[in-house]
Amino acid sequence: EELMSQYVQVLHASVVRRFLDPSELFEWPLVKGWERVQGFRQLLQKPRTGTSAMVLNYCRSSDRFGREHDLAWLLAPPFGDPAIVKPTDEIEHVGLLRRTDLFIYVVDLPRCTGLNDTFVERLEGAVRSVNIERYRAGTGREEQSAYFKFLADHYDDLPDFTIFVHPDAPEHQGPKFKCLSEALILIHTNSELAHRCLEYYPLSLQLVVEPMRTWGRGFWDLWVTFWDRLFDTPWDQYAFGPPECLWSDHKGHFLRGLLPDTPEQQSKERAKAICQERQDCAGVTCGTPVELEEHPRAADDPERVGTCSARASGELYESIGDEYSLIKNCSARHRDAVYPAVAAAAAAYAVHRDAFLPGYAADDDTERPSQVAQARCDQLGSACTGYTCDFSGMACTVRAGDILLPSPYQETSYQKVARPPPESSGPRSGRRPAPPRGAPDGKFQAYTGSQSVVHRDRILAWSHEELAALAADVERCSEDTGLFEIVWHAMFGEPLSQAPREYDQRLPMRLKWAFETRYSWGDERVV
Repeated sequence: EELMSQYVQVLHASVVRRFLDPSELFEWPLVKGWERVQGFRQLLQKPRTGTSAMVLNYCRSSDRFGREHDLAWLLAPPFGDPAIVKPTDEIEHVGLLRRTDLFIYVVDLPRCTGLNDTFVERLEGAVRSVNIERYRAGTGREEQSAYFKFLADHYDDLPDFTIFVHPDAPEHQGPKFKCLSEALILIHTNSELAHRCLEYYPLSLQLVVEPMRTWGRGFWDLWVTFWDRLFDTPWDQYAFGPPECLWSDHKGHFLRGLLPDTPEQQSKERAKAICQERQDCAGVTCGTPVELEEHPRAADDPERVGTCSARASGELYESIGDEYSLIKNCSARHRDAVYPAVAAAAAAYAVHRDAFLPGYAADDDTERPSQVAQARCDQLGSACTGYTCDFSGMACTVRAGDILLPSPYQETSYQKVARPPPESSGPRSGRRPAPPRGAPDGKFQAYTGSQSVVHRDRILAWSHEELAALAADVERCSEDTGLFEIVWHAMFGEPLSQAPREYDQRLPMRLKWAFETRYSWGDERVV
């Protein structure tokens, strides 16, 4: 009943915020929702013990920003010793780690101070057990060497759920730890539901879409080398390229003219998504004042709640408030992108001169340079049969027709053909089988920081030898820490296009909406 009540509340809130449109009615079908709730209830009533361990490394009490924390968050709500710590007005739970074993790997370097005995004694009242081990880590700041060491050392006695966190966990998870709290509460039910829903559960708040580290100039060589060492299928076969559109930022300005048939007040990510799909959209304006009675969270987080809208006019006007605008450009190449990320896909296109393919794919008649059009066609999947270019090769459009027709305008068409199978039909020594791509038209995206809850079965898909080799290569962990973080989900069985928590159909409502995802975009230069 509680889950169903929350389901109805979400629908009601959408109506109040004027966010409800036909697409949301499709996303929230009541009959299907009721069936899901009943399924979750049955799994919740089926007993299955769940054990857990939290793993992190530690060097010293000050983080990279000079802030002092000394892992104090482990002793505060929603964690801490319930005999000492009390709930607050904002955090109702305490002692959520009392059934969890804590493993802290202290970096054995001169600059690292470790933990004092008094603090360790206090930790003993907050967790099931405290396990502290000094170890050799990479010379740079990284966490993965500790993670791999734990997995290798405890391969034969892993807990059901391993919780990977950073020493400065509040930076990525938020000070209230809402996602981790809900995950721990579910684990404590000792139910089949916990094992089904927590195969891989991201704890970070931020989801980065098309990060520059996978396509940007200055990052590309490092990324491809890293990928090739880890997985057995080349990166370019996924056809993830640079972002389709560029967005130029204009602070203190707004764009006139709301885009027809779209809500006036949207989150930034939704406004950008709608604008990118619509050919008649020029950009997005955010920071537009809203009624706080309808959007009480807008004052604290204006980018998240109803202050953005898609705009039809590309003409900028000075704003007297805090508005800013993003102007869309989907026809230009990224100057800071390396296009070999999609260039290998060219082998899957046959060239036909003086011919054109009829019909625009996905009603997209935007003219693009050849390589950008190819990336767009790859992104559209089976909806796009190829692309047709003018004589210059700079004005190309994606097409849907299968039959080539003669062109009187010296056009050249590039028609998709069957791609040859990869040379490797299975994992090679030291390389993992390729992770799934996800949705055919999905973008490469992932929650940041590798902080997550991972089920034992997902971890055991790796061999002990593989994990031990990664644990021993501490300099690799140090050099590639940011790259390990962005594929952490894929290393443990999730698709490369990671679903936001809110859209993950495996999750019950409390885990979906524990904390709304915050988005960052590579097309706005996020690495």
